[in-house]
Amino acid sequence: MTEETFRTAYQQAHAELRQISEQYDKLRQKKQQVERILEALRPLLEMQAKESPAVAQVTDPSLYVVEETVAAPEPVKKRIEPQEPVFEPVPMQVVEEPANFEPSSDPFQRRIESVLWGWSQKREGMAPAV
Repeated sequence: MTEETFRTAYQQAHAELRQISEQYDKLRQKKQQVERILEALRPLLEMQAKESPAVAQVTDPSLYVVEETVAAPEPVKKRIEPQEPVFEPVPMQVVEEPANFEPSSDPFQRRIESVLWGWSQKREGMAPAV
């Protein structure tokens, strides 16, 4: 880096610092103005606070007492539990094998047919599933 680069960076930083300093001075002057206005209005604000009933302190202790009321207990409602549904037995239907049934030569198809017909039911002409 050259000397010119450092000089440019220094000038930019110095310009930003000068702007910040000017803004700080303006804010400090505004703060002083607000403080002077508050000092001038302080007697007026104090006089208004004395006249206002919302700001005045309450000296009557009865205003702080809260009466407790006891409500009658509500009657206990009986919980009605739902009854379990009653299922009626459905008669079992026996499905007969078609008369022209031929066992498949595909071993995977035979397994599928075996599962569909159930493990305990034996069919004629069909090899057991392996």
